[in-house]
Amino acid sequence: MGAGVIIAREYGAKQYDIMDKAIHTAIAFGLVTGALLTAAGVGLTPMILRWMGTPETVLPNSVAYFRMYFMGSLANVLYNVCTGILQAVGDSRHPLYFLMISSCINVVLDLLFVGVFRWGVASAAAATVISQVISMVLVMICLTRSEGSIRLDLDARNAYRNDTLVDLTAKEFDVIEFLMKNPNHVYSRESLLDTIWAYEYRSDIRTVDVHIRRLREKLEDNPAEPKY
Repeated sequence: MGAGVIIAREYGAKQYDIMDKAIHTAIAFGLVTGALLTAAGVGLTPMILRWMGTPETVLPNSVAYFRMYFMGSLANVLYNVCTGILQAVGDSRHPLYFLMISSCINVVLDLLFVGVFRWGVASAAAATVISQVISMVLVMICLTRSEGSIRLDLDARNAYRNDTLVDLTAKEFDVIEFLMKNPNHVYSRESLLDTIWAYEYRSDIRTVDVHIRRLREKLEDNPAEPKY
């Protein structure tokens, strides 16, 4: 929760360097926490169950179930961490989709492992762990494939994508600077020519198309399906 607040704040302020550090810290914390929870859960399961007053007749099956369940602690923690990161930057749809997929997989595997193969109570926990791992993998893939940030250094007239310097011509930088300073507006080719080129350039009005195409080739993940 705390990391999500920081990530959302820095994302809104376009402080991508700080946001990246917060994301990496949250994931590292999730890894450590998940590993510790797994080790503690697996090792302390018999003691915890005895503290809870679990009858000796069902203790072996209970230990097998909870030890298997704790095996998925790391995946569960990382899923929630990555979900919090995606939600902090405004993506709440993908985590919901992945949760629905993993829930369906869990139900199917429960029926298969317990109802068909008769593998016992531990297999129900194994089905949960497998579904948790799948949801974690899906959300991490979504996170790593999220569109990178574009940052401009106006003083040095440099453009960066994911903190990597992008080689832009002077006029390409003028175009991207103007568009980023004026978001959520639609401009005609003529208005861009008049504003950026500062004179009537009617002899070759498609020069705007050329510059936009080059910018997309340099900045987009897939220029054929531009996001900008």
